[in-house]
Amino acid sequence: MTSKTINILLAEDNQGDYLFIKEMIGEAPFKYSLEWRQTLSDGIKFLENEPCDAIILDLELPDSNGLETLSRIISLKTDCAIIVLTGNTNEQQALNALKAGAHDCVIKGSLQPGFLPRVIRYAVERKETEKILISHQEILEKEVSKRTLELINSNCKLKEEIEARIKTEKDLVESEESFRLISTSAKDAIVKMDCQGKVAFWNFAAERIFGFTANEIIGKNAHELLALPESIKKAQTAMQSFLNTGKGKLVGKTVELAAKKKDGTIIPIEISLSALKVNDKNYQAVAIIRDISERKLTENKIKQTNYFLQTIIDAIPVPVFYKDIHAKHRGGNKAFFDFIGKKPEDAIGRNTGDIICVDQFAANFLHRDNELIQNFTDKLYYESEAVNTLGEIRKVEIHKASYKNEAGETAGILGVLFDITDSRKLTMELSALKENLEKIVETRTAELREANATKDKFFSIIAHDLKSPFNVIQGFLSLIYTEFDDFSETDLKEIIKKTLDVSTNTFALLENLLDWSRSKRGKLELQKENINLCEACYEVICLNQECADTKLIQIMNKITADKVVFADKNMLRTILRNLLSNAIKFSHFKSTINIYASETEKMIEVCVEDHGIGMDEYQADSLFRINEKNQRVGTNKEKGTGLGLLLCKEFVEKNNGNLYVKSEVNKGSSFFFSLPKANSTNKYISNNIHSNH
Repeated sequence: MTSKTINILLAEDNQGDYLFIKEMIGEAPFKYSLEWRQTLSDGIKFLENEPCDAIILDLELPDSNGLETLSRIISLKTDCAIIVLTGNTNEQQALNALKAGAHDCVIKGSLQPGFLPRVIRYAVERKETEKILISHQEILEKEVSKRTLELINSNCKLKEEIEARIKTEKDLVESEESFRLISTSAKDAIVKMDCQGKVAFWNFAAERIFGFTANEIIGKNAHELLALPESIKKAQTAMQSFLNTGKGKLVGKTVELAAKKKDGTIIPIEISLSALKVNDKNYQAVAIIRDISERKLTENKIKQTNYFLQTIIDAIPVPVFYKDIHAKHRGGNKAFFDFIGKKPEDAIGRNTGDIICVDQFAANFLHRDNELIQNFTDKLYYESEAVNTLGEIRKVEIHKASYKNEAGETAGILGVLFDITDSRKLTMELSALKENLEKIVETRTAELREANATKDKFFSIIAHDLKSPFNVIQGFLSLIYTEFDDFSETDLKEIIKKTLDVSTNTFALLENLLDWSRSKRGKLELQKENINLCEACYEVICLNQECADTKLIQIMNKITADKVVFADKNMLRTILRNLLSNAIKFSHFKSTINIYASETEKMIEVCVEDHGIGMDEYQADSLFRINEKNQRVGTNKEKGTGLGLLLCKEFVEKNNGNLYVKSEVNKGSSFFFSLPKANSTNKYISNNIHSNH
């Protein structure tokens, strides 16, 4: 009995019996733990979740009674010993419980101190003994089953060996008969040689091929009769080595040789040799010999035909190739192998993807080959990329078609490859050239339209804006000439002043026209220098001060003396003159015009700001278009040419700047233009600017 703790479960619904049994166990001579459950269901739950070595089971419980209680415990198939509790009047039930599988039975009324621990210990030991016996019984049964199976297998094997031997003997008889029939009817010569290398068997085919009868050659050395004179000694040496070792160049192989017939004729033969082991030192030989004279003639004809065909396709200047039914290359012309940069032996047996195809196109090559092989189509064409002998990726155009055998089945693929890289490149270049030419034509057309619009503008200005002032001047002068004596001095001064104003405006118009014309023809010379912006602005204000005073307009030059730009001075004056003139023209009486400047890292931006009639969005957008009519009347009925702002924009851009406007109706307009800042590295520069217009 081990010293481990014995876990005991008491299934008893009577508390008095529980206390009595607990007392009877008392000071047991072993370690134990006692759990008490009052119903069979609670006892079963305990057994399912906790280890237990022994259960003391009252057969009469609230949820079960009699032998049914024992049966439910036994059905759990636990490893614990079962001790049944019965009353004094249930001795028969106790006996029945022992027969049903209980390990011991205790009558409650006969319990004495020390008795119950012994019963528990013996029941547990008996249970452990049962487990050991069951284990040994299982091992014994397995051994018996194993030995029984081995005997059955041995008997079956012996029976199979007997049957195999009988079959072998039967097969041997049949084999000998079959060999006799085969050798008699075979078209190939079958020759057997004994351990001395003498002919022991010579069939009818051997007689037909070589001309020797069996009687003439059996018992003799075949090499002396069949081998060519120069090969006899070598053949005899090889045969002797074979007879001793069973090994040789002809063993297990089919080799082509030349042999001599009885009449001396030399014929090509195909021979294979098999070894028959007689003992550890001696071998016999069986040779299968075929006359291949006709095949050789056919092969020669095929070679000649193939040579002729190869010569033809080699003369084709574009790559040509052909493949077998597995899409493997079988050959091609010289142009093909030159293109891929490989020898025929390095390409034959491989697919296109392995030898010339760019990786991402390999699957497509194989897919297209399969379309032909599986008869989805008879021919196809597609473009792909391939690697040539220089390792260059070339654009290729591939034409493929399947070819058939005599049975009408697909036997392979014939293909032609065209390198279209250069032609495709030329096509793209021509397309690009065409597109470029179209853009040039489009640009030239736009320029012509603009030139026509400029010409029309010039004609319009000359026809109207120059003609009208001169008519006025002529009218005033004619009036003075014809009625000079009738005018007072005041009237004459007024007429002369008006004539002067008209001529001054007309001169400004002519000046703008000349500058515009020279700019458009690329004849305007650009002379850049460092210019003090404040001083240049002051000069222009002085020139326009009289016009401003007429409308009581105050001009504020807010440009500081440190603002210096790098530009053409005459163009800058023209820009400022036109912008300031426009500002005066469209400003209200007694208003203010502000001129100020701001700067960035590389540019200075000038703003001419008035508080006049302003413009809407459409008018502002059309200011710099030559084909738009922009001759608006000023606040004092002044007329303009519509050319000044176009000239300003042209001159600003020639000086690497930008011009734009912000305006709002009845609130005024602000014209902004930017010019490069001057710095210490800028010096006097003079060059001719040639416009594309």
